[in-house]
Amino acid sequence: MGDTEFVKTLDSETGTRLRLRVTTASGRVVFFVVQLEILVDSEWRVVVRYDNSHGFTHRDEFDARGRETKKEIRLPDCAAAVQYAEQDLIDRW
Repeated sequence: MGDTEFVKTLDSETGTRLRLRVTTASGRVVFFVVQLEILVDSEWRVVVRYDNSHGFTHRDEFDARGRETKKEIRLPDCAAAVQYAEQDLIDRW
């Protein structure tokens, strides 16, 4: 198993970034998290997160109070989900 995690700054002035975490086994993505984070009062907060925990690929949206809304996302595999999630968050942040 291989784990990779990195952060991409989208806008340093507004404190907006992407965090990506991917776990692979035998060259295939088996677990992932792609999330949009914003800096609020010197603390990073998750706004939107795509992942495949709970046994399915989904998108979590968090409001200002931290309440979450979960929506299932149907994609062919985890690698496609990582690409979709990253591009979606970059396009819409």
